[in-house]
Amino acid sequence: MAKKKSAGEYNAFPYMCQLLCRTLWVFYGILSPDGLLIITVNSVGVFTQIIYVLTYLIYAPCDKKVKAFILVSIMNIVFPGVAIALSLLVLHGDARSTFVGVLCAVVTIGMYASPLSVMIAVIRTKSVESMPFLFSFFLLLNAGAWFAFAMFLQDPYLIVSILCTFPTFSLQTPDQLYRI
Repeated sequence: MAKKKSAGEYNAFPYMCQLLCRTLWVFYGILSPDGLLIITVNSVGVFTQIIYVLTYLIYAPCDKKVKAFILVSIMNIVFPGVAIALSLLVLHGDARSTFVGVLCAVVTIGMYASPLSVMIAVIRTKSVESMPFLFSFFLLLNAGAWFAFAMFLQDPYLIVSILCTFPTFSLQTPDQLYRI
């Protein structure tokens, strides 16, 4: 994007989903007694996703920029703010951890499926240019690393969220392999 000075056909939705997911996992890590690594890794993820989303907002055409700004505000400011406030003010103890864990698992499944939203552009343009190969590839590597980490911690929310995401990779991979 920076080279072309344009967002082109890129879709910011997968990056917004990543930002939401990472933000919620940071909060989950804060609630977990052994959450230091979860906090650390996801804080880096929050930082990098903010850079991606800001880059998109800088280079997107005005009509897409406004829509993306509204969506990122709802997804990454309002939704996590409400979820965190609700869990802190209404829920206590195990109920809080369960609520945040289930929410993180659901959002993680959505995050790993979010690159599929780009498939519409791929089908419409008959080009995989709008589906960044490296993004999908590193999501797959990321899922594998998180699965190993989840098994090590025996954290049910991490395990379930990652296991449920592997089918989305089977839908993305054939399209990506076509590019090679």
